[in-house]
Amino acid sequence: MGSKNVEIVQRLYECFRRRDNETPFEYYDRDIVWAVGEFEVLDIDRVYHGHEGVRAFWRQWLSAWDELEWELVELSELENGRVKGVIHQRNKGKGTGIWVEQRPYEQIWTLADGKVIRVDYRQLD
Repeated sequence: MGSKNVEIVQRLYECFRRRDNETPFEYYDRDIVWAVGEFEVLDIDRVYHGHEGVRAFWRQWLSAWDELEWELVELSELENGRVKGVIHQRNKGKGTGIWVEQRPYEQIWTLADGKVIRVDYRQLD
């Protein structure tokens, strides 16, 4: 399957797919940085800190959608404890019922000692 870091990130994506919202926090460092950068989303912060910050991100993001559909199209190991996941996603707007196709994006997971210390989002063309 690959390195331990790739296995951890794969496990996290499996948790997301099952809507298991608690297990990932076993893998997140308590001082995790969750950075959405220039990701094309309105009305959310650009950087979140710690477990409560990650929870705040998900509350804000999920409040806009009735449904999410996503596919992990690539999972690869990078240097320096980083793992890249490329995602294709579409979301059904809360109240509107309109499906919105997102541009593909990547998440760069940085791990140290078996814990996720940072997640960076980057929009792809």
